[in-house]
Amino acid sequence: MVLIKVEDRDQFGQGNRSRGIAIAQSLTRIGIKYCIISSTGKWYEYLKLNFYNAILIEKNYKPNQEVEAILKYFLGLKINFIILDGDRFDVNYLNLLKSNQIKTVVLDDVARVKRTNAWRLINPNIYSSKELYQGWKIKSYLGSDYIILRDAFLKESNVKIIKNKILIVLGIMMDQNSTLEIAERLNAAGFVTKIAIGLTADEMVDEIDSSELIICGVSVTLHEVWSRNRIALPVYQAEDQVLFHEYLKMKDIPHIISINRSKSEVINEVVLMTIKAFTNLQPQISFSKPQIDILFKQLVSETQ
Repeated sequence: MVLIKVEDRDQFGQGNRSRGIAIAQSLTRIGIKYCIISSTGKWYEYLKLNFYNAILIEKNYKPNQEVEAILKYFLGLKINFIILDGDRFDVNYLNLLKSNQIKTVVLDDVARVKRTNAWRLINPNIYSSKELYQGWKIKSYLGSDYIILRDAFLKESNVKIIKNKILIVLGIMMDQNSTLEIAERLNAAGFVTKIAIGLTADEMVDEIDSSELIICGVSVTLHEVWSRNRIALPVYQAEDQVLFHEYLKMKDIPHIISINRSKSEVINEVVLMTIKAFTNLQPQISFSKPQIDILFKQLVSETQ
């Protein structure tokens, strides 16, 4: 069995949760048993409602208590490894698992927390490189070959593009009133806008596929947009997205910086750059077929 533990606190958005679900779906595709360990009752209820194998362990995010509860729950079961996605799973957390013979596979984005005691490392971001992990001495799998997508994003679609349609996917990093103002101003400029709120993965795919342009954060959603061969106007919203920001600059892909700027400035730039983008909509990035299923099958075989 493979355990999945991601940062699932509400204030951190949906990116880690989406990856957790995508990992569970990948393991299901290759016939490997899994269990998602939730820290929050709200997400646990969502997982159970959608028929994912999950348990709830609420220990106020204290590593010793949480790891102790995990070990107790899975006592006597064969655990191949645990996948950890989130910076709160630090060296100490990994050592607690390692001292109990639990191998750790770390999903990382920016190497902000140095975890050289992990068993394996995966950075599934398009900007990832070996230079980011110099000196870690961990077997690593880096870059878009290992992009982690939910099932819906791997399926073909016959949805047709709606002319002048814009999908806005800015999540909790952009407050609701600002998102509404962007939509209203773009509607007044002759566009058709849709704000992504509470969409299922299948609904999100349909909305992306039918849009000419998607305004989204520089995170998991941007990978999802590019996986559908759509055009994005990315918004750099959080400090931990800095490497994605640097990648966009290197590739000369227009994007917006919202950090340390007023709401009005960001809203104005989003509207102006969206209108400008429609004068010359150009393809941006395309991905090859992800290898994550092959990788998980390989990692499981190494632990048998």
